[in-house]
Amino acid sequence: MKNRELFKAVTGQCAWCREQWPVRATEGRMLHVGPYTRDLRLFFAACDAKAIREAFEYTGYDGGKKVVWEARTPARLKKAHAKAPGTQLTMNVSSPKNRRFWRGPIEATLSVAKWPDWMRSGEPVSEERQQRCRDELRLMDEMDYWVQQPCTGPQYRKAWNKENTNLLKPACNWGFGCAACWDAYEKAYDELSKNWGDY
Repeated sequence: MKNRELFKAVTGQCAWCREQWPVRATEGRMLHVGPYTRDLRLFFAACDAKAIREAFEYTGYDGGKKVVWEARTPARLKKAHAKAPGTQLTMNVSSPKNRRFWRGPIEATLSVAKWPDWMRSGEPVSEERQQRCRDELRLMDEMDYWVQQPCTGPQYRKAWNKENTNLLKPACNWGFGCAACWDAYEKAYDELSKNWGDY
């Protein structure tokens, strides 16, 4: 098969392929990863067009118009995050730890969508909801892209928000924080939480 035909075949069979999420072939599996971080530790989804991709050793999107994945600037991303649909979710994904938590139910929803009718006790997961799940995962991955960049400073130091006595969150990397500063924040938070039982 020519690349053009392969492109049509995989994008017609797999929703992740249709949106051109990057593909990683690893340990006998064909997996889609986040388009900005491309980090299997953060997220991956099985490709529904695995059989075609493996048979023809087709792991990209040659033969079609390619999507260029480029993370938005921090300012544009924050604006999009504030206006994103499903505000209840997006208000709770500001830290890497929260994003890890929310990925669980999102991935579970997408898994249930593939179940046959006899396995489901309720209504099928609509195409619109599945699309919303992929959009949310893409938004989280874009945030994690900025967290993975080197620290821009200031480095995290434990400090208190005077208005609500909560720990201040990392302010580096244009307000998204870096991995090292978030790690320091989580350690400070865990240390603080040990004393909550004393009150």
